[in-house]
Amino acid sequence: MKKIFYMLATLAITVSCGKVFPDDRENHLPDDNIYLDVSSLKQDIPASDGQYQIVIIKGGKGKSPADVTVSIDQNVLKEYNEANGASYQMTPSNIIDDFSSTTVHFDAKDTRSVVTITWNVAALTAYLSVGKYVVPVSISCEGLEMVEGKTKILIHPTL
Repeated sequence: MKKIFYMLATLAITVSCGKVFPDDRENHLPDDNIYLDVSSLKQDIPASDGQYQIVIIKGGKGKSPADVTVSIDQNVLKEYNEANGASYQMTPSNIIDDFSSTTVHFDAKDTRSVVTITWNVAALTAYLSVGKYVVPVSISCEGLEMVEGKTKILIHPTL
């Protein structure tokens, strides 16, 4: 009889703990947000790779879906050149393979997506031998916060 009493008491305490201690694990998490997984604005990569993978992250609580637009953005290049006294030029569009803009969909629980930009290696190498060229990219998203400083990237292919 005592064993049954102790088991019922243990069960009652266990069940009541769920009501006494509410689940507040999400209280300290930020709301969903979108950003690029980059360490700096300008990313130097070998032109011979022929591609660059842009990694987009959706962080936070994971409660909201999102549509993120990834696009080549000349304003990113202009801002970078003015801020840094640089003279980079936009990579000609005929060198970049079929990319000007694309939309990536995130479901509520999705956390990352990859967009690949590819280019004609031989043609880009010819351009790089006479100048400094970059592919300026920005992301935008309606409805979710964008992490400041992590929405733009200059892809800088090097010889």
